[in-house]
Amino acid sequence: MQTLRNELTFHLAAEAAQIGFWERDLITGQITHCTVTAAILGWEADRLSCSTHEVDEIIVPSDLPLIGERLQADIASGQPFDMEFRIRRPNKELRWIAVRAVGVHDHSGQVVKVSGVMFDITDRKLTESAMRDTEIRYQLATQAARIGTWEQEDFTGDTHISPMAAQVLGLPPDKTLLRRDEWIAMMLPEDLPKTVALREQSGLAGPSF
Repeated sequence: MQTLRNELTFHLAAEAAQIGFWERDLITGQITHCTVTAAILGWEADRLSCSTHEVDEIIVPSDLPLIGERLQADIASGQPFDMEFRIRRPNKELRWIAVRAVGVHDHSGQVVKVSGVMFDITDRKLTESAMRDTEIRYQLATQAARIGTWEQEDFTGDTHISPMAAQVLGLPPDKTLLRRDEWIAMMLPEDLPKTVALREQSGLAGPSF
């Protein structure tokens, strides 16, 4: 009875987290899965089995060869493996899927099944893409405006600088870190007191110049 309760709790938690379960028979090519997996793939909730060919048909063609190569190598290793790929749902919606699985051996040690879980990671992929796009636009804007960026470590006084900041300062573009003593050496002596005052006003806790 306790085992049944644990199993039920496990499946409820997995459903709430939108974790899809599936198992592929390597002999027959048949795949069985849960309702969450069906929803992730864009299928009807009562469609709880399919063939490997049916899944291959919804995977983006350019992702399919890599999946085949990875699958054979990872199954042979006997270790759990992860893959990310894109699918095209029946309604033509493009989704990113993450799969984690492991081979299941028979009594002779041969891998006869692959059992795993599936997640829809589309939102994460879109966020990562948006962040990359924002970073690219930011870099293009700062380069066009010749704006150098920097970030100073509070307690050491060391400063990380961008390639444009290095250029503005007359330094090699691969110079990405300015030590505290390097900053001091670059400053005009008459500007040093003002820099110290600004640093104190900013509330920085590190060593003053």
